[in-house]
Amino acid sequence: MNPTLPDSPPSAPAEQIRLMKERIALLKEVNEALYQNTHPVDDRKTRRNLSEAARFAHLPPLPPTLPRPDYSLTADLISLDDEEVRFYVACENGSVEEVASFVQQTNSPSQAVLQHGLEQASFGNQPAVARYFLERGTPLHGNVFSRARRVKTKDRSYLADVSIFDRTQSGGEDTLITLIRVFLDFGWHPNQAWRRATSNKCKTPLPYEGCITNTPLVELLLQHGADPNIAADSCSPDGEEPPLN
Repeated sequence: MNPTLPDSPPSAPAEQIRLMKERIALLKEVNEALYQNTHPVDDRKTRRNLSEAARFAHLPPLPPTLPRPDYSLTADLISLDDEEVRFYVACENGSVEEVASFVQQTNSPSQAVLQHGLEQASFGNQPAVARYFLERGTPLHGNVFSRARRVKTKDRSYLADVSIFDRTQSGGEDTLITLIRVFLDFGWHPNQAWRRATSNKCKTPLPYEGCITNTPLVELLLQHGADPNIAADSCSPDGEEPPLN
C-alpha cells in the first residue's frame, strides 16, 4: 500500500530556503564560466588524443563520461519559485513524501528540475530520494558527484568545484556507501568519470581524500571494478583528456 501523502508538507527552514536560492542564482554564473572554459578542440589536440588512445588500445575501454545535466547546458531552466525551491530543499533533507507530492502535483516537471533534485539528494546524502528519481527514469549525471560553489577570501571571490568525495562526512566512515550503492544499482561504474562543474576536466572517485580515507567505500568501489591505475582526470575517448595515465 502506498503511504498517504501529507496535505500540507512542513515548511523548510528559512535558512535552507535562502541557501538554496543562492545556489540556484549561482547557476547562471557557473554556466558562463563553463562556456568560457570550454574551447574548441584544435587539430593538434585531436591528433594527440588519437595517439594516446592508440597507445592504450590494448586496455579495456573506459565507460562513457557521465553527461552534464540539462540545467548546466541551458540557462534559466531552474526557477526561484518558492514551491520549486522547497522541493529542492526536501530533496536535500531526504523527505521522500514531500518530493513525491511535488512530482505528483506538478504538471510534468521538466527533466532539468528532476535532475536538479537528484543533485540535491546526492549532496544531501539522501539515498532514498536518489533512488526515487532514478527509478522514475531521471538520468544519472555528473552534477551528482561535482558541483560549483562560491568561495570568498579576503582578497577575492571565485568559483570552485566541490565533490561528494571531498571529505568523509559526519555519521561514520561508511557514510556514503548506501548512496553509492544506489548509483551502482542504476548502472554507474566506479571508473566512469564526470566533468567538473566549471570546466571539461574529468574526475573519478578514488583520488579524493574523502574516498581514500574511507576504507569501506574504497573496498566497495574496488569490488565493483574501480581501477586505481586510472588517472584522476581520465575521460573516456568521448572526453577531452587522454584515457589513462
